[in-house]
Amino acid sequence: MNKKILATALLAFLLIGTSLIPTASVFAAEDTATSTDSEWITEDDNTNVDEDTYTDEDIDPALLEEYEQLLDYTDDISVLADYENKSVDKLNTFDGFGTSNRKQAYTALTNTIIPNYTLFLKGMKKIKTKNKELASMQKVYTKGASLNLQGMKLVKKGLSTSKVNYTSVQKGINLIGQGGDLVEQFNDRFAKYITKFQ
Repeated sequence: MNKKILATALLAFLLIGTSLIPTASVFAAEDTATSTDSEWITEDDNTNVDEDTYTDEDIDPALLEEYEQLLDYTDDISVLADYENKSVDKLNTFDGFGTSNRKQAYTALTNTIIPNYTLFLKGMKKIKTKNKELASMQKVYTKGASLNLQGMKLVKKGLSTSKVNYTSVQKGINLIGQGGDLVEQFNDRFAKYITKFQ
């Protein structure tokens, strides 16, 4: 099984977990100022790069509200990250599913992968936002996660008997692939969306 199939779901949380608005990291570089560099800043200069020069009044109120909605949305999703991470990390320990790892994979699907992903998906379905663009992306993500869970259940079903049902396993893997594609669509849209706040 291609390890990238469900790892894309993890990428969504990596995107969400990263800073949405870059801070003054430009100024965090090593201090290599020469005498000519220091001529640019004098004691008379009132410019202080560490000082926040913008206030909420300088920002478009609609953009500020949209940013607040984004923060609320990412807070809601971040609560669910552990469930998804546990599930995806465990699933990615398997390169494939067959007779040699049937019992181990079935146990992992039963005890860790499916229960955690089920909790993750239930939480995703409960997330609501007034932001239409985020809501649209959320639908794509939830649909992808639903396909992933269906796929996991089909793989488990295929491994439930001593003779592996490879048809069921392959159908499950295909659904996980489709779900992964939708999660990747979410990731791409979300990454583009957050650039408006940078």
